[in-house]
Amino acid sequence: MSFQVKKRIVFTVVLFILLTLNSPWANGSQEPSPPVIHVKNSSAPVMDLTQPDREYTIFKEGNTDEYLFKKIDGIAVDSKGNITILDFKRVIRYDAHGKFVKYIGSVGEGPGSYISPRSIYCDEKDGFYILDFLKIVYYKSNGDFVKNYVFKNTSLSDRFFVWDSSTAIGMSLVPKDDVVSRAVSRVDLKTGELTPLYFIADPSIKSFKEGQGGVMGGVVTPFSMRILLSPLPGQSFCFALNTEDKIRVCDRTGNLSATLQLDMEPQKIQDSEVKALSDMNSGKAPKKSNLPVNRPLIETIITDEKGNIYMVPQNPLSGKPTPRTVHVINREGKCLYILKMNFLPQAAVKGKIYGIVKDADDEISLKRVETPLRGAHHGRVL
Repeated sequence: MSFQVKKRIVFTVVLFILLTLNSPWANGSQEPSPPVIHVKNSSAPVMDLTQPDREYTIFKEGNTDEYLFKKIDGIAVDSKGNITILDFKRVIRYDAHGKFVKYIGSVGEGPGSYISPRSIYCDEKDGFYILDFLKIVYYKSNGDFVKNYVFKNTSLSDRFFVWDSSTAIGMSLVPKDDVVSRAVSRVDLKTGELTPLYFIADPSIKSFKEGQGGVMGGVVTPFSMRILLSPLPGQSFCFALNTEDKIRVCDRTGNLSATLQLDMEPQKIQDSEVKALSDMNSGKAPKKSNLPVNRPLIETIITDEKGNIYMVPQNPLSGKPTPRTVHVINREGKCLYILKMNFLPQAAVKGKIYGIVKDADDEISLKRVETPLRGAHHGRVL
């Protein structure tokens, strides 16, 4: 072998080693890991919104049918402040001041009808969607029916949102070998095909039987694991497990783009909370084996049109209305504000936060508070 050939071989080997050491896939990594962003709350300004002059009551429960509620399962607010409420099997539209406008659709099987509505969502064009059994029903902003999107194999379970009337992201129950996993899933609305993106094993679900209506034998309490999901601008989204101290930010395809690490510590469930749970269940105390050691860390997350995330830590269970602390976090992981509020946030639009309040007499009202946050609407989900 000539000297020139040996020289070329040595040069090639050295070049390969240098390129490998400087590659992002060095040390066995297949691709760069998404960043973990630590959210710090210490420097965030605190705003007290619990005073009566900071709250605006949009409407209260009354004596007429449109203001008598059974079980409010969702609210959606459009860019003009109009409010749509899912109350058991009714969908009701009110204007921004709480005046009744109309009923949307009805229970049935015809166009624009629904059987068992579970959740509602308002998009950036003020159109809105109702998640029903095995389908999503789409309406224009004025409440006129547009079309049904039918699922092909299984349905989404509750929280969901829609992009461009083509893709839905939501939560589903996925059976596998007689065990159920909860999943964050994507649905192609053109074909009805559902694709799980993230599987989350749920210890509260014991078994699943095909063709018999779903979950069998599960024990669910306020301490049970839940998936919290909300859309972000740019056709991305975030989700969290209420039992974990992190929020995952994902792109449209479901790939993880960042993890927001929250500054939270686990807290053990107290005996007073178990008693409160017993009182809520007519004196029937749950078995300790059905309860986790620690209470969940997060009660809910919602998002606004700017991509801010409103994270509410879980309060100790008391059975009585208690003020909430709301951490407003941007996508870069900075805590912008810490808000003190009298109710649980359920929608955030143009710097206004909305929520349903039930008083000591079990009468329902819809409240709103204003914050320094402002911006254009992108659509919210409960």
